[in-house]
Amino acid sequence: MKTSSYIQALLAAFTLAGGAGAVVEEGEDQARFRGSLGLYSKYNSNLELASAVVRAREKAFIGEPALDLGLTKSWGTDWWLDLEFSGQADFHGQHTEENWYFNRGHLSLVRALGEDALSLSSEIRYFTTPGRDRFDFLRHAGLLSYRKTFSARWQLRLGCDNIITRYPASGNFDYSMKGVFAEIRNTWSPGFSTYYSYDFQAYQGSFDPLENNPNASPDEGARHTGELGFDWLISGGPTLSGSYLFQSDVSEKGVRQIGEFEGHEGSQDLEAEFDLGKHKGTLLYSHRLGRRLVLSSYVEWLRKRFDSEDDPPSPRPRRTDALWLSSIHLKFNKSKTLAFRFRYLFRANQSSADSQDYHNHLFFLGPEYRF
Repeated sequence: MKTSSYIQALLAAFTLAGGAGAVVEEGEDQARFRGSLGLYSKYNSNLELASAVVRAREKAFIGEPALDLGLTKSWGTDWWLDLEFSGQADFHGQHTEENWYFNRGHLSLVRALGEDALSLSSEIRYFTTPGRDRFDFLRHAGLLSYRKTFSARWQLRLGCDNIITRYPASGNFDYSMKGVFAEIRNTWSPGFSTYYSYDFQAYQGSFDPLENNPNASPDEGARHTGELGFDWLISGGPTLSGSYLFQSDVSEKGVRQIGEFEGHEGSQDLEAEFDLGKHKGTLLYSHRLGRRLVLSSYVEWLRKRFDSEDDPPSPRPRRTDALWLSSIHLKFNKSKTLAFRFRYLFRANQSSADSQDYHNHLFFLGPEYRF
């Protein structure tokens, strides 16, 4: 459920720091449409190129168009509807086999119950790499939750989720998840809050013990996730958010990890990973520098330890990955409708399996038109 959390957090940070978008006023029926179109150029210092013969890394210049659309509708103070669509692509002038497309659609419906609220959300994501479509996927995540407000300081949120992931070209990787979660949020002051959450998810995949195919999603398994974090609106305008997450996943037979990339380079976290223990820490800082310039910086650290598989036909030793990502993102608002963005990312992995080691620098620059 949290693969796109970095994107959502970054958009929220830009909004708090003076990005595009207007607030829908309470007390009356209103609808607001929003959208943006970006045409960006990107440089990757160490793009991985894969073929049937060899895996190599080369420098690459990339074109990256991105479209975001949204609609917010309110009915008085009791109902809110939010619709979002985002599409992104990478076009490689030289390495066309590495092109990819990522689309995301999100619907959220909220019903206020006095100080409490009931919400339903549905999100669909689709990722494809034409010509290398083994790990193309279509994922739907549904979430139903209830928020109970005990006081101005304490809130409790309970809910259940359902995730269905399908691989059109590799049905042996299909899997489904069902789970429940609880989150406590403590608002210490108008600008500072903390939260503590626990998720449990049970899943079932396509592994058939009779076939004993190692290239299949796990037969079944369970995932426990605990997270704590904070959100801080610092006096003077900057915002700072941080989190720490621990995840324990225990599965039966199947792959450890399906694919290596899920559409957005701003995070190195994946949902399609199994049979591991994972630690994750994040920090997101955003600050408005003057009337037109917004600065955002994000840091992410991951440590993942996959269990060993000793059974034939494909015994695999235990593997440990230590991943690091840091980014700087600048947005210059030329006018209400035109902005320019610059982003730099450094990504690295140090693994006990040498074939998984990498590091790369990404530079991203281009205009964004808002409407």
